[in-house]
Amino acid sequence: MKSDNEFRRGLIDGIPIGLAYVAVSFAFGISGASHGIPVWALTLISATCVTSAGQFAAINTMTAGGSLVELVLSQIIINLRYSIMSIAIGQKMSEKSTLWNRLSMAFMVTDEIFAVSCAGRKEITPKYFLLALTILCVVLMVTSLFFDGMMSSVRNVTNTFIVPMQKGVNTVGTWVESKVEAFHNYESVVTENEQLKEKISSYETKLAQYQQDSYELDRLQKLYELDALYTDYEKTGARVISKDTGNWFDVFYIDKGTKDGLSVGCNVLYGNGLCGIITEIGESYAKVRTIIDDTSNVNAMILPSRSICNVSGSLTNYADGYMIAENIDKDAEISEGDQVVTSYVSNKYLSGINIGYVSKVESDSNNLTKTAYIIPAADFSNIEEVLVILQTKKNITD
Repeated sequence: MKSDNEFRRGLIDGIPIGLAYVAVSFAFGISGASHGIPVWALTLISATCVTSAGQFAAINTMTAGGSLVELVLSQIIINLRYSIMSIAIGQKMSEKSTLWNRLSMAFMVTDEIFAVSCAGRKEITPKYFLLALTILCVVLMVTSLFFDGMMSSVRNVTNTFIVPMQKGVNTVGTWVESKVEAFHNYESVVTENEQLKEKISSYETKLAQYQQDSYELDRLQKLYELDALYTDYEKTGARVISKDTGNWFDVFYIDKGTKDGLSVGCNVLYGNGLCGIITEIGESYAKVRTIIDDTSNVNAMILPSRSICNVSGSLTNYADGYMIAENIDKDAEISEGDQVVTSYVSNKYLSGINIGYVSKVESDSNNLTKTAYIIPAADFSNIEEVLVILQTKKNITD
């Protein structure tokens, strides 16, 4: 019996609400028909959007060519209060109410239903609430069956309230849409910028590789030209793998050894001539002592006079840009620019390898010899690849 009473109570409270919506329903049907919206569409709107203000706003937005953003935004603004109302009613619903009952209440709640349901009631049962909702839903769906030509005064009154609100919603919607479009454009610009950065990075990497390849090709070209100067000797190329401390390459190690046919005493070429000699060797490495090392001493001769001399190594002298050729006969005809090469009397170095060029000649204090300043044919500040002559002076003389 209590259930029947709740049903009857809901019917009694719901009828006035339904009747009140009849006028609104007429206005909605007339407004929709006047804008050319078909009956089925109006019926669908009434069944899915249980809010008169939202329904009228939807019609004006759609017929005015509003965007989806404007339509959604206007419905959120207009119907936001119903979420609060649903929470309030949900607190008063009986414990017997199922999740489906609560969801149905939240979907169908209106201002009038909220006011009537909450007024003076400690508990709301599903039958009480859902009956009022049923009456309201039926009334709203029937309204879409009315068409234009009737109750024009109702339509005018309705538009008086709806149009100003719709203009405001349209303004806000247009602003939001512009911001959304601007954000999308910004994202597009950021994406394009990242792609350009990746392309630039790729080009920079390729450019660096091309420069490296060009630099290496230039070095190999110089080695090839150096190799062509000494065709009488068999040679092999090698890379420098380490060096002693200091600014100059006075002692360094290469990546070739006995397994490559190298041995102690092999002459090493770099730049435009003699670089040094192998003094220590392993299976896959060799130690090179260059002619600028303080312990180096090369038997040489000066062309074209073929005057014999000794070229002494000195890091101090090389730092000043020259090497010293000593014990030159005082009567030797030597001039600036003369070439200095390894001598045939050397027991370590093969004959005829370029050492450098005379830049200045001075007579010694004993008046018996001269000293020549030599600009080396090789640059000992940076050595990466060298040529190693496989024959040694000992092998040739033997």
